Amino acid sequence: RSKTDKIVPDPHILPRIGLIVGIFTVKARYRTAVEIMIARCLNDNYNDNYS
Repeated sequence: RSKTDKIVPDPHILPRIGLIVGIFTVKARYRTAVEIMIARCLNDNYNDNYS
């Protein structure tokens, strides 16, 4: 009985882990999107200046 209780995780921990993972993934996606936008802006300016 006690062994199975140790294997099963606390039901309150899983939502927190999911929330933390979700926040990290959203931050990573937002960061990459911003980097892509900045790279496109720099690339457009470079092409306009040296076309």
